[in-house]
Amino acid sequence: MVLLPDGLMGLGLQEISVPSFLAKAGLIQNSFSMCFNEDDSGRIFFGDQGPATQQSAPFLKLNGNYTTYIVGVEASCVGTSCLKQSSFSALVDSGTSFTFLPDDVFEMIAEEFDTQVNASRSSFEGYFWKYCYKTSSQDLPKVPSLRLIFPQNNSFMVHNPVFMIYGIQGAIGFCLAIQPADGDIGTIGQNFMMGYRVVFDRENLNLGWSRSNCGGEDDGQDVAAYSIWDTPESHCQPMSSRALLEDMQFHLLLL
Repeated sequence: MVLLPDGLMGLGLQEISVPSFLAKAGLIQNSFSMCFNEDDSGRIFFGDQGPATQQSAPFLKLNGNYTTYIVGVEASCVGTSCLKQSSFSALVDSGTSFTFLPDDVFEMIAEEFDTQVNASRSSFEGYFWKYCYKTSSQDLPKVPSLRLIFPQNNSFMVHNPVFMIYGIQGAIGFCLAIQPADGDIGTIGQNFMMGYRVVFDRENLNLGWSRSNCGGEDDGQDVAAYSIWDTPESHCQPMSSRALLEDMQFHLLLL
């Protein structure tokens, strides 16, 4: 299964990006947020720096410079078990549908997940994940939670770490939607961001996150921010993660 983008928007940390141009024009704060709802909708808000109650983590330099959205994870937890030597650095990229972790961390998390999940290992043709399991719509097992610990004990709970597989009669299995990365830096993809308002605060060089249903004002959203999905005259539909996975109608990349 290969997911290809048919849309591209410059949101990178460097100066040549949409947020930079808008901030230099005095239209917004140099920040933006993205929201991925669990009902397969989503929004992007330019100028949003998030609520005061959000959790956060600092961006890290790459080769001595702030060039991309990299954060440092201090520990990884599966269920109630926090794994030793499970720290890693990762690029936060909504343009990647799924999550990639450094190989040693991936194996630790996947093996602990496998130990805790009450389901039989299996494989499904056309699906590339290593840890997949049989299930049914009538017998869905409890999936262990996955939590990332950041500096100052800030915690990021992953609400959707698995990818469900469906047949004619409904659910037939699921896979832990994580893969090993090629190098030392992982990628936190869109599937980890579901259920969150994720803030890329370029002014303060911080990543912020808070639980969200993408409801705008219902989240305490600052209405001064600009949303490209909220403008009636744009005639755009809310971003759908299902469309990303199945129809590939729109795929937003962070450069």
